[in-house]
Amino acid sequence: MTELALETGIRRLLFLIDASDRSRELLAHAEALQRSGASVEVLLLHAVEPVRCWEVLKFRSEAEVAQHFAERAGIFLQLASERLQAAGIPCRSYCRSGDPATLLRALAEEQQCSAVVIPRQSCLGQPFGLQRRLQRQAGAVPVLAL
Repeated sequence: MTELALETGIRRLLFLIDASDRSRELLAHAEALQRSGASVEVLLLHAVEPVRCWEVLKFRSEAEVAQHFAERAGIFLQLASERLQAAGIPCRSYCRSGDPATLLRALAEEQQCSAVVIPRQSCLGQPFGLQRRLQRQAGAVPVLAL
């Protein structure tokens, strides 16, 4: 975390935002922290995984597919940002293309976040999917699965 953030006690949290209800539920965590008196800043990331499916690329160019997903990302990020701003929580939005786990780790370290906050993904008590990939990657920023 930056020196300013340490001195002021600001928690800089990175959230992965998509169209799911689970990702929107994460915003409630930031709102609860803010209500409890914690200083919170939120970074919102929408990760667009590159489309390599020939069935899609047969009818649309990679540029057209990327444009479509960028437009959708803008909607998700705007809705989340508006909700946080209404709660008095400063936030910034990012849309990047690539593997979500890699993008989260890179942005969290680049922006010196306190934590990466993701939806819990587990089966029989064992993490899977994005949660498991993040736990396997080395990184200084802790991952909080809610």
